[in-house]
Amino acid sequence: MKQTIRLSACALLVGMNIHAAEPPVLKSVYGEMPLPADCREGVFPLRTVKKIEIKLQSGQAAYLILPTKAPPQGRRPWVIYAPHTIGDTWIWERLLDAGFAIAAAPGVAEWFGKPDARAVITELYDMTTKAFALDQQVCLMPQSRGGLLLYNWAAQNPEKVRCIGGIYPVGDISVFSWGNSLAATSKAYGLTEEEMKAQFAQHNPIDRLAPIAGKKIPIIHIHGDKDGAVPAKRNSLEVQKRYRALGGEMEVEIVPGKGHDECPEIFHSQRLVDFFLKYGLK
Repeated sequence: MKQTIRLSACALLVGMNIHAAEPPVLKSVYGEMPLPADCREGVFPLRTVKKIEIKLQSGQAAYLILPTKAPPQGRRPWVIYAPHTIGDTWIWERLLDAGFAIAAAPGVAEWFGKPDARAVITELYDMTTKAFALDQQVCLMPQSRGGLLLYNWAAQNPEKVRCIGGIYPVGDISVFSWGNSLAATSKAYGLTEEEMKAQFAQHNPIDRLAPIAGKKIPIIHIHGDKDGAVPAKRNSLEVQKRYRALGGEMEVEIVPGKGHDECPEIFHSQRLVDFFLKYGLK
């Protein structure tokens, strides 16, 4: 009499020695490593450098551009950029060649730096420092409205920031003219304009510099003196005035005759590159 033997699916897999698929291997200047879950390898159209596309647990998209040359031994310097992909990549190319990685979360670029957006940057920081062993202190590169996001994040996470190098970044929400100024910003926060004004101390970069100064984080801004969208006097120069009053170190390079646009005089700043190299590799 024949006996029927029933095997569970798990037992069949064990008997056949079938294992879960191994994660793809990422080859980079960091060496070979498993590509983390929820990441996929792509190419950034900047000399075809490697770009890791990331889906964060919050569902937001982010990316990490890997260096083109190996960083100094024992170091993995990196930059978080905001608001989204930069147009003129001159500065990025030099940082990538110096061993810096560059990360961004484009999906939150237009959230005016509200708390939900800051939480996404924290998620990006946590994921990349763990999965790619990036330096525990990151350089920040806020451009224009990216100042609202990265300065607010820095105020909440000063111990995670090495330096800040900005390109005409917004420092004062109240004079920000992009997107219909305070009305659009208040709407993004789910507040009335009066409520937004009452909460400036929680959301306005120039009012949140004390934690950054307390960690003696160096700052530099590049800003045109003809900038109508983000006036230098009410933004970069006001940030500098308040930051220095708090004991912080900050320089502002004013570019004569230039406004809120991408031009070599601003976006080919060797001074900004040297700043990141000095403090990012410190």
